[in-house]
Amino acid sequence: MENIEIFLLIITSSHPTSPNNDHCYQNMQACTSNYYEQMKKSYNGKFHYFYTSCNPNQLLPVEITSAYSGIPTITIQCEESPLNILKKTIESLKLISYLYPSLNKRRQFFVRTNVSTVINIQALFNYISSTGFFHQYPRIYSSMNFLQLQWLDPDFGIHDDSLFGLLFAQGTFILLSQSTVELLCSVDNHDLLDYSIIDDVSIGKFVHQFNKHIESQITDTNDHAKIDAIRDNEMIYIKLDNGNGTFLYTTAKPHFLQELPAETLRQIIVFRNKNICNRLHDVELIDKTCKWLQQMCKNEENIKNDLKNDLKNELIKLSL
Repeated sequence: MENIEIFLLIITSSHPTSPNNDHCYQNMQACTSNYYEQMKKSYNGKFHYFYTSCNPNQLLPVEITSAYSGIPTITIQCEESPLNILKKTIESLKLISYLYPSLNKRRQFFVRTNVSTVINIQALFNYISSTGFFHQYPRIYSSMNFLQLQWLDPDFGIHDDSLFGLLFAQGTFILLSQSTVELLCSVDNHDLLDYSIIDDVSIGKFVHQFNKHIESQITDTNDHAKIDAIRDNEMIYIKLDNGNGTFLYTTAKPHFLQELPAETLRQIIVFRNKNICNRLHDVELIDKTCKWLQQMCKNEENIKNDLKNDLKNELIKLSL
């Protein structure tokens, strides 16, 4: 865990209301930011979080502010719309990469998620630390939930079946290594990003096209060493799975914190909240989830402190 640094990018909206409920996005942000701020302090420079939204009236293309009670927020000069989420994502990743240049001693990972989703930071650190794939491959494109596009969605830019069959990581949770983020944000690869479709599908399309280009280079050689070197440049799809039958992703439901065993809850990385009919219900679930995670971390911290005190007392006894 010492060599890992995680950046959480949370997609939110500058609109004070959702289509159905007043101030729900602001309330979601208030609930989650309290939890993420606690995690930021606990991990002491290894965890950072940023919300991102649009502000068409700002002076600069990209700005970083702490407008909501010191909450780090990146704003992009554009209108809020589903098809501008990709712009929010890419421009924010560029700024974060600039503000936090990679240190050789640490591997950086970037997570793109939504304000209505709660990420269990402790479980995420534990999973990455204990999973060899994340240390074996430089270019990682990962999620618990990969989907294969098989539907039309005009509001999200899917007007025909030309992308049907495309495998992409659902936007609720997309985990990228530093090298993958560098490729996404590179000026040289700008044309591979399709800004006419929703961001998670566009990123999936980018990965597919990039790997297809890499594979095309292999047909020009029979040198196995060269082929291996070329394939080392591919982006690797990794589906997060702990392999022991328990799950890492759940859609929150009423009383789910009481129904699931505590040990199972500790392993879940993604708590998704999506009640289309009543987003205020989501706010309530988000608040409960964040408070439970905060309490869990406090309890574990208290246990660690008790163990340290016990050890200190034993050492004092031995020195007498």
